Parts: sequence; C-alpha cells; structure tokens
Amino acid sequence: MAATPNTNGYYGNFQASQPATSVAQGDVSGSVRTLLLAAKRLQELLKQWSISRATDTQVSDAYVQFGTDFNATITAFAYHKIDLSDIHSVPGDLRVSLEQCLSNDPSPAVLELHMPEVRRALYKLYEGIQARKDAWRAAAGGMPAHPPRHTLTAHLPSQMASLISTNLPGLTLLGQGKVRDVYATSSPDHLLFVATDRISAYDVILKNGIPDKGKLLTQLSLFWFQKLDHVIPNHFVTANVEEMPEEVRQYKDQLDGRAMLVKKATVVPLEAIVRGYLSGSAWNEYKKSGTVHGITVPAGLVESDKFPEPIFTPSTKAEQGAHDENISPQQGAYANMAETISDLPLNPAAKLIGEELYTQISTAALQLYKTAADYAFTRGVILADTKFEFGLITSPSGEKSVILIDELLTPDSSRYWPLSSYAPGGPQPSFDKQYVRDWLVSQGFRKGLESGPEGHEGEGWVIEESVVAGTRARYAEVVEVLMK
Repeated sequence: MAATPNTNGYYGNFQASQPATSVAQGDVSGSVRTLLLAAKRLQELLKQWSISRATDTQVSDAYVQFGTDFNATITAFAYHKIDLSDIHSVPGDLRVSLEQCLSNDPSPAVLELHMPEVRRALYKLYEGIQARKDAWRAAAGGMPAHPPRHTLTAHLPSQMASLISTNLPGLTLLGQGKVRDVYATSSPDHLLFVATDRISAYDVILKNGIPDKGKLLTQLSLFWFQKLDHVIPNHFVTANVEEMPEEVRQYKDQLDGRAMLVKKATVVPLEAIVRGYLSGSAWNEYKKSGTVHGITVPAGLVESDKFPEPIFTPSTKAEQGAHDENISPQQGAYANMAETISDLPLNPAAKLIGEELYTQISTAALQLYKTAADYAFTRGVILADTKFEFGLITSPSGEKSVILIDELLTPDSSRYWPLSSYAPGGPQPSFDKQYVRDWLVSQGFRKGLESGPEGHEGEGWVIEESVVAGTRARYAEVVEVLMK
C-alpha cells in the first residue's frame, strides 16, 4: 500500500469545543458528499481486487484519494468548529472504523472488511448535516435558501490568498477571460497574458479562486509549449518578467510565475477539442444517439471507454458569459460554403473557418493530442480529452500562418485521469476541475442558476474551503507528475 495519510490530531477535532452552527453545516455538506464518492469508489475497487480484477496499485491510489478527501473534510470541520457529537445520527463507531482504515498502513483485506461500515457511517453523517440544514431553513421561515456562505479569501492566511483580478495601473487591460487578464504592451507585436487564480465551471466564473492556480497553469503550459513546438509553432515569447517591456517589469512581484509575453495573433473562433475517451458531454450524447458530436462511433461502449482513434469534436468559441456551441466537423470544414449550400447550416465559425484552415487546425490538434497523450501515459496519466486554441499571424511578406495560442494542456482545458485506477464503466478519479463541477452540481447548480444558488440569485457561487483545498491539491499533483 502507499503511504498512509497523516491523521495525527484529526480525531480530536471531532470533539471541537464550540457547538456547530447552521452556517458551518451548510459549508461542509459538499465535502462529506465528495468523501462519500471517494469511499464508494474505493469499495468498488476492493470488490474487484477480491476477485483479482483490480491490482494492489489501483486500490492503493483509490485509498490515497480517500485519505486526501477525508483529511480535507476533517480540516473543514475543524475550521468551522463543528462538534460531530451534536449531530445525533452519527454512529458512535464511526471513529473506530476510520481508525482501522486510516492508520497502520492497512492491507486491501483490512480495507475491504471495514469500508462498508465506513460508507454507512459517512452516509448517516451526511444525512445528519442535511437535517441540520433543513432545521436552519425552518428557523428562517421555511424559505428554500442556502445558509449564508463564508468568503474564503477573508479567512485564508495572506500567503494563500487567491489572485482573482490583476491590478496593473498604467497598462491597458484589453480583456478578461475566465482565467486570464490580457494587457497591451509597448510592443505592437506582443501581448501580456496573466493567469489569475479564477476558476470557472459550466461557463460560470466562481466568486473565489484556487490559490496558486494561475502559477500552476502557467508552469504546465510552458512545459507543453516547449515539448510540442515541433508539431506547430506557438505564441509564447518569454515568461521572464525581466525580459518583458519596461512598463511590465515594475509589476514583477505580482506577475512572477503567472505571466507570459506572447505574440499578438488573430484568434480563430473555434475550440479545437480532441477526445480520446468517452466521457462528459460526449458520453451523454452517446447514451441517447450512439454518436459523439454527430459522429458515429462503435456501438457497445461504456462510460470512459477509449475510442479506437482520437476524434476531433470542435465547438464555437463564445464571447465571455455565453456558452460554446458544439458543431459537427462537417460544419467546421465547410463553413465558408454554408451560404451557398442550402442543406448545410451556417454556424458562428463560418466567417473565418474554411476547408483549408479547418484541415490545418484539425490535423495539428490531433497530432498534438496524440503526442501529449503518449507522453502522459508514460507518466501514469491518461489524457482523456483536451481543448486547443489557434490564431493567425501575418509575416512581413503578408503571408498568414497558424499558431497555437492561449493555455496548453492544463487541468482547466483538459481531462486528466490517473492510469493506475482506470476502470471503464463509470466516471474516473480526476486531476482536473471535474471535482469542482461535481461539487457545484451537488450544491444545486443547474441551468438558470448561473448567477447564484436558488434564493440567492445574483450573489454568485462561492466554493467551499475543502473543495478549494482539494482542487489545488489535484492541480499541483498532476503538474508534478507530468513534469518530474
């Protein structure tokens, strides 16, 4: 088994001296639900292990993930000073079962023995928290509202605060994306890209961020830009602030590790998505129609299955706040002919994407994916799918050429899975922001509630502290694994 998660002192936190509050109950329910999912995944693998259909390594990785989520959950409980004994439905043997599973480096056989009881206890814990939330609602007059939420950055130590927005007086801010702030520079041919710690899910920017996320994304993008520059040129110039224009250098403390000077390019309004595995929205479509973005794929696939060959599934590149729209490869290829062919619908990419440009982009995207996926596999990581963006630059002679732009193969733009626990037939543990998406849905997010929880529309969505910590850990881990 892998190293046991450090649980020193955590059981003492179960008996925090101050009584639980309804605010805290609401804040931690999502973390307990995440822990339940990790426990379920571990128990399923243990069943497979008992009949020799899962390896010790797969069990070990799932165990470490369970331990990580457990530690994050207990940290959230301790932070909010929750007294578990105040939640009457929690069984008294919860700690006994957890101690057996989280101490003394247990064998798979020991885990298999105790995990059913752990899952039952955790489910009762979750029910108890939900009951306290219901009591809070009743005390508030029966309104179906969420308890008030903390603003994370107000409670974090200063060194862990997130950079949600840049502040560079004297520089012209050209635009803010979901993650990046883009500035003009004194060089007419270059832009300044700054990766903030903002995070989005389902095209919604959440109110608080993930500490150091921008630095991790930049670090991994630089790694991939260098590793894949033989496939297609990219926009990267330098990440050394001292080599950037003079007006940028004065903000070195704010920009170090999260800024890139890049070539100015005309953005091609097409999200170049490549999928190697059946997951996410592709799985949802496949269940209904047996297709992926209108493309016929083999019958009989299960969720997370690998495709025989990676497939190119482009979407339009929407403006900030709007949703990208899936389009078939045929639409992308023949967009510039759509106005003259009546049975071929016009799409938002029609003004820029013709057959020649489409061929260049789809060919490059598939080669980039295959090269990156092959490398990631050697590091024990599956690159399930990813999104590339391309731009056009003009040479002094007036000739236009395609280059790779924006971020590259980060956990924000890609779906990364640990190879050791890969098991087709369901969702996979991930190193990416699927963790945040799952939490958001567990909190009641749905179409129509993009501006905030029901009853709190307009206030935005605030990520719970345990989810922030878990997301940061996942991003940091995949960067380390891929670059070590």
